Amino acid sequence: MTNRESLKSVRKKVKKGIIDKDVQKYVGKRLKKVFENKKNRGRFSINLTAEGSAAVGVQVRKSSDLDFSVKILISKTELSGEALKHVFKEDDKDYTHKKETIVSKYVFLEKRYYPKKNRKLKRKRHPPDIPKWYRAVSIGEADAARFPACCNRERDKNWLLPYLLLFDFRQFIQNAISEYNDVSLKRGARGPAVTLTIKLGGRPKISVDITLKLTLSHRTLKIKNFPWPRDDTRNWLTKEKINKVTCKRIILVPKGDKYWKISFANCENEILKDIDTDNTCRKRCLRKMKKKFMLWKTKSTNQI
Repeated sequence: MTNRESLKSVRKKVKKGIIDKDVQKYVGKRLKKVFENKKNRGRFSINLTAEGSAAVGVQVRKSSDLDFSVKILISKTELSGEALKHVFKEDDKDYTHKKETIVSKYVFLEKRYYPKKNRKLKRKRHPPDIPKWYRAVSIGEADAARFPACCNRERDKNWLLPYLLLFDFRQFIQNAISEYNDVSLKRGARGPAVTLTIKLGGRPKISVDITLKLTLSHRTLKIKNFPWPRDDTRNWLTKEKINKVTCKRIILVPKGDKYWKISFANCENEILKDIDTDNTCRKRCLRKMKKKFMLWKTKSTNQI
């Protein structure tokens, strides 16, 4: 199939709200070209991984949204549960994580914004504790030299700060897509992702969320540390499936301003991967549950 034929096929599917492997493959190729830009300088992998409900077959409605993750190429990371002494001067998201009603040029309706100038840090004598399921991440000297605008020096270590990294990542994306007329970058970001919009030669568009991730070694952190599996899990999953899940690496995503959120997405995807091989309908049940949850959420006054 030629590129023109491929685009035509993808356009038809997106118009109908169909997101399948062909659409994912087409978008993946487009994104790979973006990450092959020389300004990447080997910091981010050019091979993106499909994520989200479409990737595991539990999408609940017609959609033109896709999710991808991209690995940050860092040789070694160290985690810490001790709070950093430096905080952002304005609207530090980690410092005010219990108050989700912040409105400023950096945060609005839980979305983070990235003005042209980066935010400044200040030292705080008694910083708040790191939120649960978050970690501070330090990297070595060689890696810090490759990410100079993303690190803060404290306690003789280079701390990789999510907000600074996302600020730098967005600048790279903006520069890399400047040569494409059909790709644009959204200003705000909800959670750890940045969002691109890809036009398909007309009205249909695809919204693509790209999430940076740090992949941890089993020596650093593994799922058994939490602990997992529980007794009920052993009664449900086979020993073979549990082994496959525990072999998956835990990832960190840049959801905080200074701290990284622990994510079990790799493990969850492995569980869902072949959940219906014994001719069951678990994915179908999950889709129905998700649909009900989304319906109930719209009727809730506080969106819970």
